[in-house]
Amino acid sequence: MGLLHVQRRTTGFAFDVELLLCLQHEGALIVELPVGWTDGEEPPFRDDGQ
Repeated sequence: MGLLHVQRRTTGFAFDVELLLCLQHEGALIVELPVGWTDGEEPPFRDDGQ
């Protein structure tokens, strides 16, 4: 399978799920990869008021 070109326009918050579903319908193989996650004391972003 080569590179797929998907043309979608969405304003929904679940665009990633819609994209995955579209790719799967086109025959793309969707795989899940594990992600290591560790909660920390500091948030992953900071709000400095700007």
